[in-house]
Amino acid sequence: FPEALAYAALARERQGKDGGPWMRQALTLGVNVPQVQFVHGLQRRAAGEYEASRDAFIQAVRLDPNNPAYFSELGTAYHLLFDYERAQRWLRMAVQISDDDPRFQERLAVFYAQEGYHLPAVDVEYLRQTADSIPPDPDLLAGLAWALYTTGDDNRALAQLDVALDLMPDHAQALYYKAQILLARGDLAARPLVERLARQPSPHTDWAESALLT
Repeated sequence: FPEALAYAALARERQGKDGGPWMRQALTLGVNVPQVQFVHGLQRRAAGEYEASRDAFIQAVRLDPNNPAYFSELGTAYHLLFDYERAQRWLRMAVQISDDDPRFQERLAVFYAQEGYHLPAVDVEYLRQTADSIPPDPDLLAGLAWALYTTGDDNRALAQLDVALDLMPDHAQALYYKAQILLARGDLAARPLVERLARQPSPHTDWAESALLT
């Protein structure tokens, strides 16, 4: 039962124990079993071995190209290796082959919210559509807003930031992003946001204090 051995290895790894012998046995018995390679990827990720984890998920996808979970985890593997373009590609493939399963849509939306601004060429319309899949989390909404802003969509970015600030009025990152966008527009409405940032401790406090002096 190579799958059972693989899951035992993963469980041991998550308990801080060595799951290596269990996984080696699982791979000996089931190297061509896609679920074994999938769990191998999770186990290597739990051990912090991100390149080995990626390689295992590549094998899982090769062995079973119809399982969206394998594509999604491969996308996450590339994300952890800071290869954002490949991460985007595989996360979108997961959505596609799952027939737009909401679970994979949300995972892609969270990726865009966290890393969209890293992407040199992002599908702008696809990025806009992900807004409906974002959980009501101000960190994610602020990240998505900045990704939208970097694609030139100021208005949608400001709308997302307003939602984030409705959820958490003193959210420092959302205040900072909104202030930056308004300042770039020459909009005087930026000043109250900068003043709020200057009054609260955050990574942007020094920037806000300096901005008030200019």
